[in-house]
This record gives sequence, structure tokens and C-alpha cells, in this order.
Amino acid sequence: MKTQFSLALYPDLSPEYITHNLIPFLKEHRDSIFDIYFTARISPFDQDAMGTIFSTDDKETLIYNALVIQEATGIPISATFNNKFISPNYQNMKIWINSFKPLYDLGIRSVTLPFTSWLMFGEIQKIYPDLYVNYTNLKDGASNTQLRWD
Repeated sequence: MKTQFSLALYPDLSPEYITHNLIPFLKEHRDSIFDIYFTARISPFDQDAMGTIFSTDDKETLIYNALVIQEATGIPISATFNNKFISPNYQNMKIWINSFKPLYDLGIRSVTLPFTSWLMFGEIQKIYPDLYVNYTNLKDGASNTQLRWD
């Protein structure tokens, strides 16, 4: 079995770099790459775990770049929501469900949720039945665990 890894998509890459450098690299190493993740900045989840806040233009460009890469390489992209400054309550889960829909409609089928406790409600699985969930525990930095409900 070949080892695969997740690769982060740096938000400041130029379209030229993506086209001429990154996409050829990704195609060459496709068998070793599980997915490409990017920090999805959707209100109220705009701030990531490192405290960075992007402008609206930056958010749209990052999503567009991720989709271009997924289309060109066949490597799945994964939207990461790691805002440790929000509560894991039911209301925020409902906000996330509604906020994620445009990304899902664009073809994003993999996410990293900030709180796997949201899965206990069963609503995410009902609304997004073919969604692949990566889990990152922000408290202790535990490694990712993939959750699937096939």
C-alpha cells in the first residue's frame, strides 16, 4: 500500500504559479496525494486556527484556485474549518450547514470540521450524504481521522 498525504494549498499562489508549477507537480505525484486542503473562510468561520483573517476577494480566489486544481488534477480538495474561537454549539453547526452549501454545490466533497461532536446530531450526514469528513482536534493537535458514513 502506497502512503498518501494531504497537501496544503497556500492562499497567496499566483495563477501563473498554479498553472505552470503546481499543477504539473501535482499530476506527477498524484498517486501520493490524498487531497489538497485549504482554509475555507465563510462567516462566521472567517478566522482560522492561526488567527488569520482574509478579505472577501482572497476567499473567493482561494476557492476558485482550489477548484481549478481539483479539475486539472483529479485530486480532491478539502475545505478546512478550524476556527477555534467559536462555540461547538448546535446553532453554530446549523450556521455551518447553511454556509457550506455553496461550496458543496461547487463540488467540494471533503471537509475538516472543527468539532466532530456536530456529527452526533446526524444533520450533516443527512444534508451532505456523500461528504467525507476529516477531523482535526484543535486542542491537542491530534492527527487527522477520516470519518465516512457509507
